[in-house]
Amino acid sequence: MKFLCTADLHLGRAITLPEGVSQEAQGPSRAWNLICGIALDRKVDALLIAGDAIDSERSYTEGMAVFRHGLKRLQSEGIPVILTAGNHDWNLIAEAALGFPGVVPLGLDGEWETHSLGDVTIAGWSFPARHYGESPMEGFPEVSGRIVGLLHCDLAGGSSRYAPVSLAELESKPAEAWVLGHVHSPLEARKCFYPGAPVGLNCTETGPRSVVLMDTDMMTTRRIPLPVLEWREATITEADFLHPDEGIDSVVQRALSEKAEAELTGFRVYFQGRTSRRIDFREAAITLDNRLFPGGFFIQQAIDFTRPLLDVENLARGRRMSSLLARELQSMDPDSEEYAVGLDLLEELLGQEKAVEA
Repeated sequence: MKFLCTADLHLGRAITLPEGVSQEAQGPSRAWNLICGIALDRKVDALLIAGDAIDSERSYTEGMAVFRHGLKRLQSEGIPVILTAGNHDWNLIAEAALGFPGVVPLGLDGEWETHSLGDVTIAGWSFPARHYGESPMEGFPEVSGRIVGLLHCDLAGGSSRYAPVSLAELESKPAEAWVLGHVHSPLEARKCFYPGAPVGLNCTETGPRSVVLMDTDMMTTRRIPLPVLEWREATITEADFLHPDEGIDSVVQRALSEKAEAELTGFRVYFQGRTSRRIDFREAAITLDNRLFPGGFFIQQAIDFTRPLLDVENLARGRRMSSLLARELQSMDPDSEEYAVGLDLLEELLGQEKAVEA
């Protein structure tokens, strides 16, 4: 059998997009429509969703409408949807499934439930409340045959409020594979995996997005890329300038166009390094935020971490403590880590000397 696996759709949440780019075009609803299309095109035997299909009660109206529209598409072709509730939609999934015989929520009372598809049994557990600080593995069903687990949980374990589970606990159960939700980045660990959120919900959720196609005959998985918004990070320094007078806008556009690979790429840009153009970088960090460039990329946020350029040669001519350090720096390799550390110390010492003079 073939199962398409996803999680953390967070339908109804509005993500940060530049002016002129709609949520329908690049937000969670776009990802959900693509997932439904993949399920239909590949004629999968079921779609599995490991929690947080809908973002929250605050986005209830939009999220529920988009979700149910996709369910109608799948039901029309006889594709069942097996899902569990996560910490965001723990109280919404029962209503979302109303009127759809092929949509099967599992474990909505915080108790394990099973559903059979052919020779495979899906075992699922759902959040009974917004937070659940214990491992949900107690009461895992004793069933024979092939089992796939469906669970929204925090695999880090420990004292998490989001169903902490250890890898050892999952491996101790008879499930041949685990489809997990809650972690938004794609992650695989032996016989369990997080599909990851099908679209990054903010600029910290970097990297390409995908859904997972599971073949239960051999219990193999394969990721199918989703052509959706991709978040990336980029660093720009004075070394990226083609000439000293080049405008920062030009540098940014050239540097980012080489890194933008998705249909739409959102960047968090860091301006770093020592430079004589700190004022220019500071101004650019303000004006570039949320700016859309030709070529399918935008800057969600530009952050200025630049440092002042120090005239070591001139400072070395003085008679202060900073001058002694500057002379020491002249004997070092300017490209070495030791030199970089020395510059930081020199900057700190200059600040202390300035404070004493004041």
